[in-house]
Amino acid sequence: MNVGEDRRILLATDFSRPGELAYAYAAGLAKALHARMLILNVLEGPPGLDREFPVNTLFLKQLQEESDRELGKLGRLAEKAGITCETRQVYGKPAECVVKAAEDVMPALVVLGTHGRTGWDRLLLGSTAEAVVREAPCPVLTVRVTEANTAAQHPASPIIRRLLVPIDFSECAQEALEYAAMLAKQFGAKVCLVHAMEAAAYPLDFALFSVCEETALRDRIQRRLEELAVALKTDGVAAEVLCETGSPFDVIMRRAKAHGDRGAIVMGTHGRRGLSHLALGSVAEYVVRHAACPVLTIKSPKYRHRTKSEVRDAKQNA
Repeated sequence: MNVGEDRRILLATDFSRPGELAYAYAAGLAKALHARMLILNVLEGPPGLDREFPVNTLFLKQLQEESDRELGKLGRLAEKAGITCETRQVYGKPAECVVKAAEDVMPALVVLGTHGRTGWDRLLLGSTAEAVVREAPCPVLTVRVTEANTAAQHPASPIIRRLLVPIDFSECAQEALEYAAMLAKQFGAKVCLVHAMEAAAYPLDFALFSVCEETALRDRIQRRLEELAVALKTDGVAAEVLCETGSPFDVIMRRAKAHGDRGAIVMGTHGRRGLSHLALGSVAEYVVRHAACPVLTIKSPKYRHRTKSEVRDAKQNA
């Protein structure tokens, strides 16, 4: 994203506490990136609901009126903060509607909470946030409510000071790093590059990791990380590197916890191991589900939004 681009941030909310926290981050990003904001609420009725039946018509009318009130509140809140804002209300399945809206308006990114008012943490994450991360044609920021941020009063003013970027030296990780550098400049944040060293995960013919001895391998990885950090510093971004032994899950979660409530994770959804485009990478999925801090997922091979024609062609060829 270039500074001169006309950007929009798509906030998907159900007005629950996770939705409120997602709004806070979306508003902070909109101000930092000088972006407009589109606030989307999806009216979702029970499966198979006959919308023409009189009782159901009344039920949907009440949902719509409640949505109108809440959207109006958020719209006024955003405008009071100096953010150009529009609201939209649609009926359907949340994940499908959010992805369709992202395809239609081509936002810089989508922001949403990882579970909503139903309280079905695992199920709703699987059916909504995870589906949006997998299908949306742009980066997605997911925000999870924890005991720490539950105590905060709405509207919160989250501050991002550290961006944790897991690096496995794949193309997707490089794209995530580029995106993190752009955010770091806007927020004045520091980028932390972290690599989880799993010797057994590297094939012998992989050029970067052809050294057998663990010490030599660690030194080689450390030098590569430092090269990336030097490039960031040359571009005016503060950076540090960490190479730790352990599974990617454990290393990422441990470092994210150390960064506290002023950190965020920026990571690719596909890595060296090569995962199907139909499946969210296991590491990214675990992090989205469990990280206490916001997680920004970037798709490979590039994070820029696909054009509408590319989206249409991809669907036709699927």
